Amino acid sequence: MLSGCDGASSGTSSSPPSVKLQAVIEGLNQPLFITPLMDGSGRLLVLEKSGVVQLVSSDYLVLDEFLNIEQQVTDSGEQGLLGLALDPNVAINGYFYVYYSSTRDGGVCQQSLNLCSIISRFSLLRTANGFDVSRANPDSEIKVLEVAQPASNHNGGMLAFGADGYLYIGLGDGGGGGDQFQNGQNLETLLGALLRIDVQQLPYVIPADNPFANAVSPIKKEIWAFGLRNPWRFSFDTLDDTLWLADVGQGDWEEIDIIRAGGNYGWSVREGGHIFDEGVTQASDTLLDPKFEYGHDAGISITGGYVYRGKLLTDLQGFYIYGDFSGPVWALNPDTLENHLIARAPSVASFGQDEAGEMFVVDLGGVVYKLLPGNDSMGSMVNE
Repeated sequence: MLSGCDGASSGTSSSPPSVKLQAVIEGLNQPLFITPLMDGSGRLLVLEKSGVVQLVSSDYLVLDEFLNIEQQVTDSGEQGLLGLALDPNVAINGYFYVYYSSTRDGGVCQQSLNLCSIISRFSLLRTANGFDVSRANPDSEIKVLEVAQPASNHNGGMLAFGADGYLYIGLGDGGGGGDQFQNGQNLETLLGALLRIDVQQLPYVIPADNPFANAVSPIKKEIWAFGLRNPWRFSFDTLDDTLWLADVGQGDWEEIDIIRAGGNYGWSVREGGHIFDEGVTQASDTLLDPKFEYGHDAGISITGGYVYRGKLLTDLQGFYIYGDFSGPVWALNPDTLENHLIARAPSVASFGQDEAGEMFVVDLGGVVYKLLPGNDSMGSMVNE
């Protein structure tokens, strides 16, 4: 079952957009993300779960290792090197940020299962003329944030800078099942939330307009939105900066949320737009509905994507492209909530964009596909 949850109905369409997936990068080791280098060269960075970032040419040849932090990364199950974001001023300061799981560090990692999520800043290699944008300095790590994890799943892992210049960080609810640690509605933990921090100086600063910036401790001032189970990829629409987030469900519903400052997205009072545990105390009076949701008859684990603003796929302009780990790739019309099944891949782990806004599907099996005009013969829109 697929359904819209913000007042619009999901209609039907007999002519879904024509799209094909073309394999452009192969032979990768469990890739989890792809992002442009943003230096005008068309080169790309591909994250591999084990802790390696590969540099890829504009014609999709793997050139070299951009960064290797396998010694720091714990790669098991949902853990690994999960996210990367280039600083908006990377050309000037040479900084970028990564999100990884670790049991190999002191500090907060010694708590609970000896596992933590780490957000670290790295630098590009310096040269006589500035920075070598094709290579990171592996010895430049400065830890920005460490969060103890009580279980090995629901690590979240997305990083992205908004147009405001602040770093947004997605964290799962601490794992286990059924929000067993009761973090979804707990404002005294960073877990189960989307965070927003200013990293232009370290230690980081809480932006003055964060919704809980003036809250009294132990409420976490880093929180931008909460009530999340396991945000697996979020992105900003490059046209209007709308923040789209895909939250992985428990047993019945996968959801897409439009994130608002201070918004409570319901977990674990609700899963999607449906009651999950009425006994959970809400952390705010209002629970925000998903933009869209689908049941486990259509998929098993949502993978968030991007609002398409490229030029190759004119029929998809303004559609939110996303998928499910089980294989389907969908295009959601944000206005009508029509949801088109446009392609399939074996195991959809992530989406990505190049500098021109053209889109990729990252398959955990080792392949990156590019979305191109064509027809993968997916048939009509899935809507039951």
